[in-house]
Amino acid sequence: MVGNIEERIRLLISVRRKLQAQLIFCRISCNDDLKNTIFLTKTCHARVQRLLEGIDGLLLLVTEEERFILELHLVDGLKWETVIEEYCKRWTTEISHVERTYKYRQQGALRKMKDYIVSNEDMFDFSWLDDPLIDELATLNPKQ
Repeated sequence: MVGNIEERIRLLISVRRKLQAQLIFCRISCNDDLKNTIFLTKTCHARVQRLLEGIDGLLLLVTEEERFILELHLVDGLKWETVIEEYCKRWTTEISHVERTYKYRQQGALRKMKDYIVSNEDMFDFSWLDDPLIDELATLNPKQ
């Protein structure tokens, strides 16, 4: 695993929409009759599908509230003020409107994911976190 694992997870989650779009484009391209194009498209499809399944698996490791924060901020790209507003609409008992609280919750969720990866790297292959496609797509994303 290369670099900061939490940062790789954050980056991966932040490109989820772009990966979903790529998967759709791969499926569309599979309708082409050229054998080489079909092979490359199926390879692309498998690669993107693997990353999307990785994101889904990671998001299952955190609570519903943590997942909500991650998805609104990282996947949807919403600003913290909007994340807090949406969170408070959904969980009306929440009294904190301090941005720092939500940043802390997001960081805690990323840490849970990292801890799971570190403690299970002997059992599972997490090399997909180093896929250069993540970095390529991240350069198309504005900074969070």
